[in-house]
Amino acid sequence: MVLLAHAGWIGVLSFAVTYRVGRFGFTPTDQGFILGTSWRLLHGEIPHQDIISARPLGSPLLHTLDFLLPGPLFFMSRLVSMVEITLFTIALAALVTRRSLLRWGPLLTGLVAAASLVNLHTHGLTAWHTVDGLMLTACGLWAVDTGLRAGRPWHYRAGLVMLGMAALTKQSFMLAAPIGMAMVLLHPAVHSDRASIGGRWLHRLGDLLILCLPGLLYIGVVTVAGGLPELIAQLTGAEPTYAQRLFELSAIAPNPLYPMLIGSGLLIVARLLTFRIGVPMHIAELGIVLAFGVLVVRLLVDGELARAGDWGIELFWLLVLACVVDTVCRRRLPWRALLVVLLAWMSSLSWGYDSPTFLGGTLALTALYLLGGDSFRLLGTVLERRGHVGWTVSAGALGMVAVLLSGMLLTRSHDASPYRDRPQGQLVADLGGVDSSLRGIRTNVDTYTYIEQIGNCVRRYPARKVAVLPDNAFAYPAFGLHNPFPMDWPRPLELVADARERMLTTAELLNREGDYLVLFQTVDARIKLGKDASVPGSVPADTEIIDYAGLEKEIKSRLTGQLITCGSFLGVWSPSL
Repeated sequence: MVLLAHAGWIGVLSFAVTYRVGRFGFTPTDQGFILGTSWRLLHGEIPHQDIISARPLGSPLLHTLDFLLPGPLFFMSRLVSMVEITLFTIALAALVTRRSLLRWGPLLTGLVAAASLVNLHTHGLTAWHTVDGLMLTACGLWAVDTGLRAGRPWHYRAGLVMLGMAALTKQSFMLAAPIGMAMVLLHPAVHSDRASIGGRWLHRLGDLLILCLPGLLYIGVVTVAGGLPELIAQLTGAEPTYAQRLFELSAIAPNPLYPMLIGSGLLIVARLLTFRIGVPMHIAELGIVLAFGVLVVRLLVDGELARAGDWGIELFWLLVLACVVDTVCRRRLPWRALLVVLLAWMSSLSWGYDSPTFLGGTLALTALYLLGGDSFRLLGTVLERRGHVGWTVSAGALGMVAVLLSGMLLTRSHDASPYRDRPQGQLVADLGGVDSSLRGIRTNVDTYTYIEQIGNCVRRYPARKVAVLPDNAFAYPAFGLHNPFPMDWPRPLELVADARERMLTTAELLNREGDYLVLFQTVDARIKLGKDASVPGSVPADTEIIDYAGLEKEIKSRLTGQLITCGSFLGVWSPSL
């Protein structure tokens, strides 16, 4: 019954958030990027051989399930993304507190629900590899920890499988696999195992095989298909990133690091002197912790939950300092909280999203949990005493207040700045008018016009092979199109290994086979559609096309079909004979 209650609030919260803020805003540039690749996989294309990718394609494999859900594809995919965010928030809270979800009271449940809303921040709900990696890693770490503590091999081995899958979502999360194996080898519960040394190591070899199983299956399928050289070249040919922004604290103004350092030092002194001085130091300790709570609230409010904002970096360092305080005062390493720090660093390994804001709520909650010490944990225990209706109601009220305040902050910030779209008051067009797969998604009139033009063009100029370059990966699953090129989103950083040559070779192949339509943007969807620029109803044939990497113009010059104009797009069409 308790499990059903938790499943209920997760479902209600996820649907409410998706309906209230998640369905507003649409950008053709990267929303649909993962689903576009999932669409290719569902039609039998082989990763890295048929699909060029700078990352392993674990996320598109996972999101093939989105196509099976009842309801409009893009709305349901956004709902799945919010469920994932809630799940990894729950898993990390359970990991750090070492409390099973079944033993949570209303206060902790409310705080974790509020942290889920902060973790969403103003990023758009969409299928995305960072969210997938966070969900699989968090749930995997939690399952390994609880499985080892409870002595349930199937439990922790399921966690190892999830960690192995996390490594396939993005290179950023490849560290998840060795962390999982280190937990199996070094976990305190393992040392209490009375099995023989030989038996333990035999089990560990089995654990290693289970951890590597997802990767072995992925590499094996690609290898059998003949794509191993391409896999190696693509995954090792991308430009590396090291989350440098996390360490560029001087760029943050005003810089909160100094007050956080001072507060951490004072808290250590107060906590160490409590046993000598007693009540006065205990009062001082509580005052410092409350000041940290005020600081966290201020960081969230001032940061306005901005995408990839500095507030996530500030909370990252607050948790690092909280780990230092806990280590000094308790004389033991808070390794579970440090796993959250490592996961936040992994989530920041990104070309364009180098801040751990996807974990902002978790960073804040974990930091306050450590800084609060035994006093706050005791307070939480008292408020959640079973059998005492008054305490339970009080705890529930506090939890609900946290959810409401976080929800108000989220809706205010998201309404003002939906993901790369205009303020919510201007999002009056339902994309369901273009295609049923987009039903329920609201955007501005110009973005609607832009997407409607794509739909009109593919109907007006029918062809078996259709590409819309360069920023429209959503169009392939939305309109049921087959993209003949090996990439849906040929942005400069995505052009790894021999991507450019293969794209140009495909253009020449299209000339020989015919039956194709290649549309080229003349409107910069990433910049203009989210601003106040309008989409023209038609453009001259000599209009400049959008070309980020000197590729689209070369492709257009090589195609020998009929030159066309269609709405704001230029195109080359070769109808079937």
